[in-house]
Amino acid sequence: MITCLGEALIDLMPADDTGALWHARAGGAPMNVAVAAGRLGAPVGFVGHLSTDRFGRLLRQHLDDAAVDITRCVVSDAPTTLAVVDPGGAATEPSFGFHAAGTTAVRLDDTGVEV
Repeated sequence: MITCLGEALIDLMPADDTGALWHARAGGAPMNVAVAAGRLGAPVGFVGHLSTDRFGRLLRQHLDDAAVDITRCVVSDAPTTLAVVDPGGAATEPSFGFHAAGTTAVRLDDTGVEV
């Protein structure tokens, strides 16, 4: 089994130039790898921290749709980590503002994983 460890978060992307409407998309590189492997039929598990909030339910459904095993995830009432995307312009790269304090963000230190 392939096991992916890390963040699952929501990318908030502007729906238009006004900034009045936003799209919420499942994101986080480790989760994306797990989803891709699951969609290819590989046995895969994801280990991370998922919320019970609306965004957390969206992430769990995204993982479930790809047949990713999430039985080793921590689930809590902490809010889901958000990455606000600034798409930039034609001459600039997108940038991301992460809202992680007090959220489901996975923290690593020299003793291991703290979730």
